[in-house]
Amino acid sequence: MTGRASCAGRTLALPDRPDEFGYGPWDVTATGTNAGVTATHTITSGAHTCYVTSVECSGDAAAVVTVESPSGTVLIQERFAAAFTFNKDFDVPLVGAAGQNVLVKISASTAHCEANMQGYDV
Repeated sequence: MTGRASCAGRTLALPDRPDEFGYGPWDVTATGTNAGVTATHTITSGAHTCYVTSVECSGDAAAVVTVESPSGTVLIQERFAAAFTFNKDFDVPLVGAAGQNVLVKISASTAHCEANMQGYDV
């Protein structure tokens, strides 16, 4: 712990990394066929917000990849015209909607696919 903050006359120690404060890191993976795939992280009980730090996806056909929170609300979207591998680390994490799950989806146009997402809950 290196950071410090003051609140109501008290000095509080802040973590070096945000994921050290809260419910710890998580990792979700899902695989799919011609129906696409959705990997969902269910927010940890008692947590307020999910943060996504990285996403990895691959597929053997054209597809659309989205990260959503809640389902249907797109945080990022990538479109691929052919077989693809997609890896993205977020220096500033994607912030899920308060109290909502986060999902990474690969559209149904992909024949064989895999989606993986990492992050932490606070």
